[in-house]
Amino acid sequence: TEVLLHTVDGTVYRTRTRISQWEQLLDDRCVRVHRSYIVNLRFIRKISKTEVTLKDGTALPLSRKMYEGLNQALIHYF
Repeated sequence: TEVLLHTVDGTVYRTRTRISQWEQLLDDRCVRVHRSYIVNLRFIRKISKTEVTLKDGTALPLSRKMYEGLNQALIHYF
């Protein structure tokens, strides 16, 4: 029922706005990679079939359903 927003400066905000609502509010730089995660494309270092690694080393799960959409978003973003 809560969504945690992590900012570049390390601040974490708690909100009751659903992740699906955030997905609609955020621009094309932010892509849903799992039912629990939305990631800004600028901060992705690498992706595999099952994982997204961020520039800070954080590894997040990548849903099989979201893999192709993430690839397309990366192609269009860069």
